[in-house]
Amino acid sequence: MKQKQLGLTTEPGGTWVQVERAAMERWSKLAVSNSRAAAVMMLITSQMGRHNALVVSQATLAKMAGCGLNTLKRALGVLRDGNWIEVRQIGPTGTACAYIVNDRVAWSGNRDGIRYSLFSAAVLVSDAEQPDHSELGAQPSLERIPTMHPGERQLPTGPGLDPPTQPPLMGLEPDLPARVKEPYGPRDGATWAMLSQRRAAQAWGISRATLQRAVSSGKLSALPDGTIDPAEMLRVFGEAKGGPSGHHNEPLGPPLGRGDEMAFQAEIRMLKAQIEAKEALLSAKDRHIEDLSQALRLLAGPPAPAPQPSLLAKLFSRQRSPRS
Repeated sequence: MKQKQLGLTTEPGGTWVQVERAAMERWSKLAVSNSRAAAVMMLITSQMGRHNALVVSQATLAKMAGCGLNTLKRALGVLRDGNWIEVRQIGPTGTACAYIVNDRVAWSGNRDGIRYSLFSAAVLVSDAEQPDHSELGAQPSLERIPTMHPGERQLPTGPGLDPPTQPPLMGLEPDLPARVKEPYGPRDGATWAMLSQRRAAQAWGISRATLQRAVSSGKLSALPDGTIDPAEMLRVFGEAKGGPSGHHNEPLGPPLGRGDEMAFQAEIRMLKAQIEAKEALLSAKDRHIEDLSQALRLLAGPPAPAPQPSLLAKLFSRQRSPRS
């Protein structure tokens, strides 16, 4: 029988978790008073990766913790009452929840009497809970949705589907739904540098006082050294608006390390290759249009010949020889 496996749908971004000394001491006291709650807390923090939240069903969490469901619920109640975690229910049944550490989630204003919260989290699922668990690993790959940078346009390339599919007219292809990559979005590839609070306030066009109030209230997360992840700024304040005049050339973070620089250089080379491919495709389209124009001219036929004089005109015309 195949062994059931647990897996993260979003992989952790690191192999260690930074903990303050005071929190370690409180954690040791928690381990003495309630060892099961301390073990569950350790399990949650080990699986949440670079996020401050973990979304998992209680059945999966209980299986990973090696305890029963009722024991897990009591341990989660101890952690919630002790302000170790915040538990937010997903769906009406409450079997799947988001467990948030360090910071309270931010809630948006009322909309039709309902408030909403949007935050990033690691998601942990078990194949035993999937209705198609016997087919896992054998499904066909998903369709690819393009990711576009601001200012980019879609340019179809490559062969189309096999007949009887009728391809659209060249230049009139509809755009695919695409993901727009924000200037300070989630990391995919190169790693963005952390921002100091002063530079973060300049980049988002807000005051230092507003930024510090967001950090103090728990709405915005800051690292122990005071720096802020640009993804957190994007989540709380939206897209960066740029700093005040006179500071637009100031770097937004510390100098990049060699690994980050190599990643950026690789991304630049990839973008250059994409630009060259698009230029080649545009040239091919221009040649195709010229070929179509030539074909239309050939289909129209040769130009009409000049009108010839009639036979009577030739018979009665006088041919005058030039005078010498």
